[in-house]
Amino acid sequence: MNNKITIKQALQKGRNQILFPSLLIGFGGMPILFYALRPINSPFTPLLSIFLPLLLALFYTSIIIPIWKIWAYSRVDNAHLLYRKAVEQSIISNDNTFASKLVIMTKSQKEKLKLLQEKISENYHFVNTDFIDNKSIPEETIIYYDKVWNTIQSIFGLIGIVVGIYLLYEKEINIILSIVIIGYSLYSSQKNYKESRNKDPQITLNKDGVKIKDDAIINWRYIKKAEAYVKGYGNNSKECLKINSNKGVYDIELEDYDTSISELNDLIYIYKGRSKRLKKA
Repeated sequence: MNNKITIKQALQKGRNQILFPSLLIGFGGMPILFYALRPINSPFTPLLSIFLPLLLALFYTSIIIPIWKIWAYSRVDNAHLLYRKAVEQSIISNDNTFASKLVIMTKSQKEKLKLLQEKISENYHFVNTDFIDNKSIPEETIIYYDKVWNTIQSIFGLIGIVVGIYLLYEKEINIILSIVIIGYSLYSSQKNYKESRNKDPQITLNKDGVKIKDDAIINWRYIKKAEAYVKGYGNNSKECLKINSNKGVYDIELEDYDTSISELNDLIYIYKGRSKRLKKA
């Protein structure tokens, strides 16, 4: 029978087996390969020194990630919480991304991982009997617009307006481009200024459920899924909160709020756990 481990232990082993070695191979291998290839005196040496270590790191992670997943998912009580935190800490990629498909597995590994993936779906909001409350988290958490971030964005918008006006007088610059810069900067500055002045609660979480702005609170028992995640890829990615409930689906962008996906997922887990513990009591 497999020995049970904590999520913290599984994450630590994930960092030691996946994250740290891949970084060492990818970035540490660049200078080593560069100096090793210098005697050849080839024009391709710089390119090989950059791309070959990265390919080796990708090859390594494609083999080790399935091994770690099978080991970890089979030993923790809440496989979904482990998966979520592993994604947040960049140990593995989100299962919906292209990067997650770049894995090398045997037929046996595929079958085992398929069964364990079902375990993740089953305990999406499962709070096990060993649930430990975090006393530092208050009875209620209210999330507002991030005043500092929106103020900075508003200032950048004003700078953009000034730059756009200046470019209007430059003969070599396309006038349409200048107008686009002014228009976008004006919209951005106005939007962020309003949000920086907005003192209304945007998201409220407690043991009873989740409240979005002025809507009525949604009780945890009616929430099928609540998770903060990253939507999209690269420069187009956005941090969002998705709530699937009996009232419909909420998909809220978190960029302008004073929170992060890691913090929000921890809050969801704690308040959901308190709700279930209260129900048992």
